[in-house]
Amino acid sequence: MADKPEWSGTPTELYEKLSNIVSESVKRGRHWPGAPHVLTSRLRSVAAFLRKTKIEIELDKRTGHASDKTIVIANNEHGGQQELPLENPPQQEPPPEDIPF
Repeated sequence: MADKPEWSGTPTELYEKLSNIVSESVKRGRHWPGAPHVLTSRLRSVAAFLRKTKIEIELDKRTGHASDKTIVIANNEHGGQQELPLENPPQQEPPPEDIPF
């Protein structure tokens, strides 16, 4: 992804990529989505907020012969030319308990 201005893939691919990045304590936390479809639902609910930070989320895009659903994430801070930090971001602690995800 280092040479692309956006990330795209299936909900399962995004879930697996994020699962490989976060710590085990985050994955065991109650705020971690338990499945790819839960992650997609949460992305849908925060998409408007992400747009305000110049991150565009396109959900349920259909591609290919099998019409698999695809998620597209793009950082539009510089006209969509900047890379999203999904490869190796720093480890983050789980969100505070008062955020109802």
